Amino acid sequence: MALISDAIPVSVIICDGNPHARLGLQVILGRDANISVIADVPDEAGVLCRMAEFPVDVVVLDAVFAHLLGEIARSRSGRLPATVVYGVAETTPEGLAALIRANVTCLVHHDAPQSDLLHAVHAAATGEGFASQALTGPLLEAVRRRGQCERAELPIAAQLTEREREVVQVLCQGLSNRAIADALSLSEKTVKFHVSNVLAKAGLRSRAQLIASSGMLSVS
Repeated sequence: MALISDAIPVSVIICDGNPHARLGLQVILGRDANISVIADVPDEAGVLCRMAEFPVDVVVLDAVFAHLLGEIARSRSGRLPATVVYGVAETTPEGLAALIRANVTCLVHHDAPQSDLLHAVHAAATGEGFASQALTGPLLEAVRRRGQCERAELPIAAQLTEREREVVQVLCQGLSNRAIADALSLSEKTVKFHVSNVLAKAGLRSRAQLIASSGMLSVS
């Protein structure tokens, strides 16, 4: 990301229910000559009203309002501004995943330095992502868990690679790993690796179970 001093101008709406917090945010953002706070509002209704009046690049939103992002999106036609959610105290993978699903662009931890907020605003305005250091670990865990869930939702047959399918097809003929290796021009070690992967993906423990489940694997 470009240095803040070289950044493009960014118009911002601040949304926070606490008037003192809004004032503090104006002071922080006002230190950057490239950021213009065009409005500060106490709730989502104020965000929608100001968005209808002014073109805006970024909404800086208190984390307590994050659940309203879907409502804001449904109520607004055309291009939506990017969203920075600040004051994030929720660091569970599930909680952060919910924020990402709500199309949050940047996340700023509640204990993050003020510079994080400035970087987040500029990142959001240029279509980049940003997360405070305290949130990166939980975010990576959220991504990892999501990947596991997506794989679990797939039929087992769809989770197998083409080579794994070939190995299972030959295995179901009752051949040993050595014979499978010869039939497919593989090493025996490679065959063992593929068989182990298939068992893990199918949640099975033995070759016998694998053969019995060949219909489920679409290789019978």
